[in-house]
Amino acid sequence: MGLGTLPFAACSSGDTCSRCGPGAGGSGPGGSHGNGGSGGGSAGGGGMGSDVSETVRSYCECMLNDCHDDYHRVWGEDHVVAEAECQAEASGIPEHGAPTDSGDFIECRVAACGRAIEDPSACAAALGSGACAAAQ
Repeated sequence: MGLGTLPFAACSSGDTCSRCGPGAGGSGPGGSHGNGGSGGGSAGGGGMGSDVSETVRSYCECMLNDCHDDYHRVWGEDHVVAEAECQAEASGIPEHGAPTDSGDFIECRVAACGRAIEDPSACAAALGSGACAAAQ
């Protein structure tokens, strides 16, 4: 499955994430999040900021949708804050300039996140461990 066709995982009770509650913004093909979900819809309310690269935007959307629990564990339960924190962190990750499955590059993390829908353990690499860890 590509990033645009990934289904949502169920939200755990107590989530304050807007996609977990009634009246959530957005209705893109990926779901009901303010950013239209990973489907890239633009009907959402808040949406990701336009001052970040498309790679960073894709990474944060994928993390929200496919590594949802880790996303909120790392960046917080409040959607607006978590979105900003994810974007800030991801913007500081070096770009390789081409797809890669290894190294401390945003492209590695995007690829790992894309595998997480089939293999949830890939979320660790998407957060910068394992194959996407910085060289020691």
